[in-house]
Amino acid sequence: MDSGVAIVFFAFKILIGSGESSTDSTQKTIASILVHPGGGWLTVIIGLVAIGIGLGQFLEAYRATFKEDLKGAEMSESERTFAIRCGRFGMAARGVTLLVIGWFVVQAGIHNDPAQAQGFGGAFLFLLAQPFGRVVLGVVALGFVALGLHSVACARWVRLMARSA
Repeated sequence: MDSGVAIVFFAFKILIGSGESSTDSTQKTIASILVHPGGGWLTVIIGLVAIGIGLGQFLEAYRATFKEDLKGAEMSESERTFAIRCGRFGMAARGVTLLVIGWFVVQAGIHNDPAQAQGFGGAFLFLLAQPFGRVVLGVVALGFVALGLHSVACARWVRLMARSA
Protein backbone atom coordinates (compact mmCIF):
# COMPACT_ATOMS: atom_id res chain seq x y z
CA MET A 1 0.00 0.00 0.00
CA ASP A 2 1.46 3.37 -0.99
CA SER A 3 2.12 5.76 1.93
CA GLY A 4 -0.38 8.40 0.73
CA VAL A 5 -3.14 5.80 0.60
CA ALA A 6 -2.10 4.54 4.04
CA ILE A 7 -2.34 8.05 5.52
CA VAL A 8 -5.80 8.56 4.05
CA PHE A 9 -6.93 5.09 5.21
CA PHE A 10 -5.72 5.61 8.79
CA ALA A 11 -7.05 9.17 8.98
CA PHE A 12 -10.44 7.99 7.71
CA LYS A 13 -10.46 5.11 10.19
CA ILE A 14 -9.62 7.47 13.05
CA LEU A 15 -12.27 10.00 12.10
CA ILE A 16 -15.15 7.54 11.68
CA GLY A 17 -14.25 4.93 14.28
CA SER A 18 -15.02 1.25 13.77
CA GLY A 19 -18.06 0.32 15.81
CA GLU A 20 -16.35 0.35 19.19
CA SER A 21 -15.94 3.48 21.27
CA SER A 22 -14.25 6.10 19.13
CA THR A 23 -11.51 6.68 21.70
CA ASP A 24 -10.65 2.95 21.89
CA SER A 25 -10.69 2.70 18.11
CA THR A 26 -8.57 5.81 17.71
CA GLN A 27 -6.05 4.63 20.29
CA LYS A 28 -5.80 1.16 18.71
CA THR A 29 -5.28 2.66 15.27
CA ILE A 30 -2.64 5.09 16.53
CA ALA A 31 -0.92 2.28 18.46
CA SER A 32 -0.72 0.24 15.25
CA ILE A 33 0.89 3.20 13.48
CA LEU A 34 3.33 4.06 16.27
CA VAL A 35 4.97 0.61 16.24
CA HIS A 36 6.39 1.27 12.78
CA PRO A 37 9.56 3.27 12.11
CA GLY A 38 8.48 6.83 11.49
CA GLY A 39 5.11 6.10 13.10
CA GLY A 40 5.41 9.15 15.33
CA TRP A 41 5.81 11.46 12.34
CA LEU A 42 3.03 9.71 10.46
CA THR A 43 0.76 10.14 13.48
CA VAL A 44 1.63 13.84 13.66
CA ILE A 45 0.80 14.17 9.95
CA ILE A 46 -2.56 12.44 10.46
CA GLY A 47 -3.31 14.80 13.35
CA LEU A 48 -2.36 17.80 11.21
CA VAL A 49 -4.63 16.51 8.44
CA ALA A 50 -7.50 16.33 10.95
CA ILE A 51 -6.70 19.88 12.10
CA GLY A 52 -6.61 21.02 8.46
CA ILE A 53 -9.99 19.41 7.83
CA GLY A 54 -11.32 21.12 10.97
CA LEU A 55 -10.06 24.50 9.75
CA GLY A 56 -11.58 23.72 6.35
CA GLN A 57 -14.93 23.21 8.08
CA PHE A 58 -14.68 26.74 9.51
CA LEU A 59 -13.87 28.10 6.06
CA GLU A 60 -16.83 26.22 4.55
CA ALA A 61 -19.07 27.50 7.36
CA TYR A 62 -17.97 31.05 6.56
CA ARG A 63 -18.22 30.76 2.78
CA ALA A 64 -21.30 28.52 2.71
CA THR A 65 -20.55 27.54 -0.88
CA PHE A 66 -23.04 24.68 -0.49
CA LYS A 67 -25.86 27.21 -0.83
CA GLU A 68 -25.16 27.39 -4.57
CA ASP A 69 -26.24 23.75 -4.88
CA LEU A 70 -29.63 24.32 -3.28
CA LYS A 71 -32.68 24.41 -5.53
CA GLY A 72 -33.65 27.95 -4.63
CA ALA A 73 -36.72 27.98 -6.86
CA GLU A 74 -38.23 25.07 -4.90
CA MET A 75 -37.53 26.58 -1.48
CA SER A 76 -39.16 29.40 0.39
CA GLU A 77 -36.81 32.12 1.61
CA SER A 78 -37.20 30.89 5.20
CA GLU A 79 -36.40 27.30 4.19
CA ARG A 80 -33.30 28.46 2.33
CA THR A 81 -32.16 30.64 5.24
CA PHE A 82 -32.76 27.78 7.70
CA ALA A 83 -30.80 25.27 5.58
CA ILE A 84 -27.87 27.67 5.18
CA ARG A 85 -27.75 28.61 8.87
CA CYS A 86 -27.94 24.96 9.93
CA GLY A 87 -25.13 24.10 7.53
CA ARG A 88 -22.91 26.90 8.78
CA PHE A 89 -23.54 26.15 12.45
CA GLY A 90 -23.09 22.41 11.97
CA MET A 91 -19.88 22.73 10.01
CA ALA A 92 -18.44 25.03 12.67
CA ALA A 93 -19.32 22.48 15.38
CA ARG A 94 -17.72 19.70 13.35
CA GLY A 95 -14.67 21.95 12.88
CA VAL A 96 -14.28 22.43 16.64
CA THR A 97 -14.48 18.68 17.21
CA LEU A 98 -11.97 17.84 14.47
CA LEU A 99 -9.53 20.45 15.81
CA VAL A 100 -9.64 18.82 19.24
CA ILE A 101 -9.27 15.30 17.82
CA GLY A 102 -6.40 16.44 15.59
CA TRP A 103 -4.62 18.07 18.51
CA PHE A 104 -4.85 14.85 20.54
CA VAL A 105 -3.53 12.79 17.62
CA VAL A 106 -0.61 15.21 17.14
CA GLN A 107 0.20 14.90 20.85
CA ALA A 108 0.09 11.10 20.60
CA GLY A 109 2.59 11.26 17.73
CA ILE A 110 4.91 13.72 19.44
CA HIS A 111 4.97 11.74 22.70
CA ASN A 112 4.78 8.32 21.01
CA ASP A 113 1.82 7.55 23.30
CA PRO A 114 -1.38 6.18 21.75
CA ALA A 115 -3.23 6.79 25.04
CA GLN A 116 -3.12 10.52 24.25
CA ALA A 117 -5.15 10.02 21.07
CA GLN A 118 -8.86 10.63 21.45
CA GLY A 119 -11.82 10.16 19.15
CA PHE A 120 -15.12 12.02 19.19
CA GLY A 121 -15.98 10.81 22.71
CA GLY A 122 -12.66 12.01 24.09
CA ALA A 123 -13.05 15.34 22.31
CA PHE A 124 -16.50 15.80 23.83
CA LEU A 125 -15.18 14.92 27.32
CA PHE A 126 -12.33 17.41 26.81
CA LEU A 127 -14.80 20.15 25.90
CA LEU A 128 -16.96 19.25 28.90
CA ALA A 129 -13.95 19.59 31.24
CA GLN A 130 -13.26 23.19 30.10
CA PRO A 131 -14.59 26.27 31.88
CA PHE A 132 -18.26 26.58 30.87
CA GLY A 133 -17.83 23.07 29.47
CA ARG A 134 -21.52 22.21 29.68
CA VAL A 135 -22.37 25.27 27.63
CA VAL A 136 -19.58 24.64 25.11
CA LEU A 137 -20.51 20.98 24.72
CA GLY A 138 -24.20 21.90 24.48
CA VAL A 139 -23.46 24.35 21.67
CA VAL A 140 -21.34 21.76 19.84
CA ALA A 141 -24.08 19.15 20.29
CA LEU A 142 -26.67 21.58 18.92
CA GLY A 143 -24.28 22.15 16.02
CA PHE A 144 -24.33 18.45 15.22
CA VAL A 145 -28.13 18.48 15.37
CA ALA A 146 -28.07 21.47 12.99
CA LEU A 147 -25.72 19.57 10.68
CA GLY A 148 -28.23 16.71 10.64
CA LEU A 149 -31.06 19.10 9.79
CA HIS A 150 -28.89 20.61 7.06
CA SER A 151 -28.31 17.13 5.65
CA VAL A 152 -32.07 16.50 5.60
CA ALA A 153 -32.58 19.81 3.77
CA CYS A 154 -29.87 18.88 1.28
CA ALA A 155 -31.49 15.50 0.69
CA ARG A 156 -34.64 17.37 -0.25
CA TRP A 157 -33.30 20.44 -2.04
CA VAL A 158 -29.78 19.88 -3.30
CA ARG A 159 -29.24 20.03 -7.03
CA LEU A 160 -27.68 16.83 -8.27
CA MET A 161 -24.51 17.23 -10.31
CA ALA A 162 -25.55 14.80 -13.06
CA ARG A 163 -28.86 15.83 -14.54
CA SER A 164 -30.99 13.62 -16.71
CA ALA A 165 -32.24 14.97 -20.04
